[in-house]
Parts: sequence; C-alpha cells; structure tokens
Amino acid sequence: MSAISKLAKASPGVIYHHFASKNQILQAVYERARILKRGSLLQGYDPRMPDKEAFILVALNAYTFYRRYHKMLRFAELYEDVGFPIPAAALKPTPQAIAFRSRFCSKSQGGVLGDLPHRVVEEMTFGLVMRLAKQRRRLPEAILRKTAEGVWRAIKA
Repeated sequence: MSAISKLAKASPGVIYHHFASKNQILQAVYERARILKRGSLLQGYDPRMPDKEAFILVALNAYTFYRRYHKMLRFAELYEDVGFPIPAAALKPTPQAIAFRSRFCSKSQGGVLGDLPHRVVEEMTFGLVMRLAKQRRRLPEAILRKTAEGVWRAIKA
C-alpha cells in the first residue's frame, strides 16, 4: 500500500476512501489496462479500410501499445494468471471492438480469415506482436509491416 500511495502521491487514507480494499485497487488497475489496450489497438481503424490494411494497422498499434505499456501488460497477465475476478467493465467490448472482432474471424463464422481456431490466430498475431515488443530494441516500422503482411497471408489462407 505504501508503494501505491507513493506512486499516487496520496496518503493511504485517501486511497482507502476511494477503494474498500487492495483487491478493488487491483481490479481498477486491471480494468484500466484492458480499456486502454482496447482503445489503443483500434486507434485509426475505420471499418471501410481494406481488410489487409486494417489488420496491419491494428498489429502496428499493438506493437506500439505493448512497447509503451509493457509494465501494465505484465501486471494484467499476472492478474489473469493468478485468477483474480475480472471486472465486467473490462470484458465489455465497445461496438467498434465487436465489429472488428466479427470482421476478423474465420470465414465459417462470417469473417475474412481462414478457418484456423481463434486461439491459434490470436497467438499468431497478438502473441507474436507482444513477443517482438518485449525485445530490447525497437524494430523499424518497415520490418514490423513486413512481418504483419506475412502473418496476414498465413491467417488469411
């Protein structure tokens, strides 16, 4: 609590005035991370964009987000791994996120992608982007774009 108090530049009493417990604080931080991630990934996305360009935009946004907020993402991963309850607000997708998700699903489900399982597509896309973002050196955009194009070809087939 002292570390949180120091980072927030507020006394523990003020923090406990707004949160009944440490678990509520953890839930609020987790919820904030999920909402921030969702908004960042879809920044600049327009449903009228060609499929490939929309996919590449979101992949580049994800890389930038993961590089910038790596500590927050690490916290979110640990939060999920430990099994804390996930706040409903963190799970509630925006209409834009729902539309994106329905567009980028398998053809058998009405989307534009091949018929790989969702978890496989997620790992091939966001899993790869996250691992690249964790590398010490930032990759040039040209390399990221070329990588995203390769992934697009693989998941589109």
